[in-house]
Amino acid sequence: MVEHLPRDMPELPGPGAKSRVEKRRVKRQQVLKRGQLLYGFADAAIDCLIIDESSYGMLIETPLMTDLPERLRIRVAGGPTFDAVRRWSMGNKVGIEFLQPERRDSAMLRKRIAIKLALKNQNIRFAAAMLREVDFFDDEDLRAAAEAAESATAWLGALLDAV
Repeated sequence: MVEHLPRDMPELPGPGAKSRVEKRRVKRQQVLKRGQLLYGFADAAIDCLIIDESSYGMLIETPLMTDLPERLRIRVAGGPTFDAVRRWSMGNKVGIEFLQPERRDSAMLRKRIAIKLALKNQNIRFAAAMLREVDFFDDEDLRAAAEAAESATAWLGALLDAV
């Protein structure tokens, strides 16, 4: 397998290990999400972990070193699918850039906005039901937060009923 070094992180001279300079347009946020890399006519799928992300791309880790094509898609568990370009790979880590970073899955975006509005209006049960409907509970952090909110709401209601 040929290793592709990141184009946006040139090597710098220095003693010992190679140094890298961060030149991304937007800082990536550390996350831990499940996903699938899709490629080819039959959409061959490779399970992966999304390590960090921004509106422009992601750092992905695959279970094994894999020679991926330059063009592929990333399907986020419980979320949208993005067309992307492999910018670099090193071992089992892959840096991808979205082809249309500003494009969002409009149906999923509408659902996210509705959930956010429900939370803003204090309708925790409705928001949690919507999260279940769109499978966002594939995300353990969302699941724990929603369960805690539902539990706290029920407990508060029971305490108010007792007064």
